[in-house]
Amino acid sequence: MDMKLEWSPGVGVGPFKLGMEMSMVLKLADFEDQSTESANGDPIAIFANDELGIMIADDLTDGPGLDSVHADQRLLYQGRNLIGMPLEEFRTLVGSDVVGEVREVRFDDDDVQFIYDFASVGAQVWVKDGLINSVGVLAIEDD
Repeated sequence: MDMKLEWSPGVGVGPFKLGMEMSMVLKLADFEDQSTESANGDPIAIFANDELGIMIADDLTDGPGLDSVHADQRLLYQGRNLIGMPLEEFRTLVGSDVVGEVREVRFDDDDVQFIYDFASVGAQVWVKDGLINSVGVLAIEDD
């Protein structure tokens, strides 16, 4: 499947628009249901498409609608793939900086990644060895 996954901050990724009804989103591609519960027990609808390298989610607590798109293979911004890009280059490209504390996540296989929140552009950037491993696209937070 060849779908252009171009990120528009505050809008979404390609045809996947933040706030879009999930029934409409799920018609855009074949997704595997990976729904679960959040850390506090609230239901969260998660759907994955390995071919596109994306996961989409609706946390179901703020009304229906697409809340996030998480990309780990390719995510274009101004024609450039953000996946594999050095973090500093991303900062310059989007003209934004980190908000809050950087979080460290350790996985069972000893993999370590760092999560950087760029709230002003609606991005949560996961970094491994200084390079972007994946990007979560979210709504832009109001101050």
